[in-house]
Amino acid sequence: MRALGPEAYKLLTRQLEASVHAVAQLEGQALDQISTKQREINRLATPNIERSMVNVYKKIVKESGNGCFGRGKDLMVKHIESSKKT
Repeated sequence: MRALGPEAYKLLTRQLEASVHAVAQLEGQALDQISTKQREINRLATPNIERSMVNVYKKIVKESGNGCFGRGKDLMVKHIESSKKT
């Protein structure tokens, strides 16, 4: 293996810097695309989640008196657990 001359070293350095810059740009573009897709997915999921929660919220709102917070919490936990199974 022979040693590189100063000009070859400078050329390789510039190529490496250009490659690092290109990879950084690609990374930024990929992160932008991922964020966009995540927002799209959230927008699609939110209405479905809201619809699935309406009935349990109605039950919770009807709770009153001593222990209503705990009973409401129990209703929510049971609803979420049963939703996970379906």
